[in-house]
Amino acid sequence: MKVIPYVEIINPNTFLPIQIIEPKECWFELGYTEVGAFEIYAPATPRNLEALKNGNFVKIPNFKYIWVITSIEYTFTAGGSRMISAKGYDCIWLLRKCIIRYNLQLPNSVSAAFVNLINTFYMPYYPTGYAFQLINIDTQLSDTMATRENLLEYLHKMAKSYGCCINAIYDDNQIKFTITQGQDRSDMVKFSQTNDNLLSFNYLSDDTNKANTAYVVAKVDEVEYTTSYSTSDTNKIIIIVNSSLSTKYTDINGNEKELNLSKENDKALFMSWLVEEGKLELANHTTLTEIKSTIDLKNSNYVLDTDYMLGDLVEVKDDYFNITTKKRIVKYTIRLESTGIITEALDFGE
Repeated sequence: MKVIPYVEIINPNTFLPIQIIEPKECWFELGYTEVGAFEIYAPATPRNLEALKNGNFVKIPNFKYIWVITSIEYTFTAGGSRMISAKGYDCIWLLRKCIIRYNLQLPNSVSAAFVNLINTFYMPYYPTGYAFQLINIDTQLSDTMATRENLLEYLHKMAKSYGCCINAIYDDNQIKFTITQGQDRSDMVKFSQTNDNLLSFNYLSDDTNKANTAYVVAKVDEVEYTTSYSTSDTNKIIIIVNSSLSTKYTDINGNEKELNLSKENDKALFMSWLVEEGKLELANHTTLTEIKSTIDLKNSNYVLDTDYMLGDLVEVKDDYFNITTKKRIVKYTIRLESTGIITEALDFGE
């Protein structure tokens, strides 16, 4: 069972702890392919006002994860209390500050591609205090060209397409970016009212944004190149992807190159990049299936990062609605109520 006796504040320049806060209320999220948020609500004492500032990092004791403060709010209540609220995001949010500035050929490995993208487009601007915790992932990429867009959005798209999860952790006085791949733990980890480890259950299935075919279009020197990627041969639901790929790119060795599309080999490589671009975009157009739940801490013997991790597949069951399904853990939330009660919640999805 996780507890929140206090939260630690980390200096963003030295990456060392500088203060301890005892919040009145707080909650912290971790997301699978979305950035988790947090909020701390505490008395506005001089000590707390000094510690809770935009840009400072926040950590829960015995948690490896770390968050960054992006918003501060001061309040004076009708009861005469002065309070401070600090809000922000999981530190993977920091990657949102950078973009993929040019087309970059990725290595044929999810782990290597992840490291290459952050090394190329984030580390040159923030070289101190950041590192990687490398996890061996066997999954191989197809021929892939990273296109110009927000760095974090592209990484999340790639991670979702390959069943991976990107996190930021605090270790050895550094923020380490890490990527893990969810495991199928449905035979061992089961949540249900019958097992007395599930307090609430809310199920949603939504096909509004669903598609199964990406039609990809690129234009080079006024010549249009088209291809498609599909996950179904019937009942086509098609989206169009206007590619930002060009024939100029930087290869995996850092060399600037240009394809000649009049050559069959170069054209074949370019078309394979378009197919992969369609595949990554299609990952955002699946059936939206959400299961929101609250874990019964008293009766559940499952612990985050011991028995399950973000991205793992587990069994979720509701006897009344006759739903037994294997779903991925897409969000974890821990909350300290003003009453002192601590709750943990899991969201499940694709």
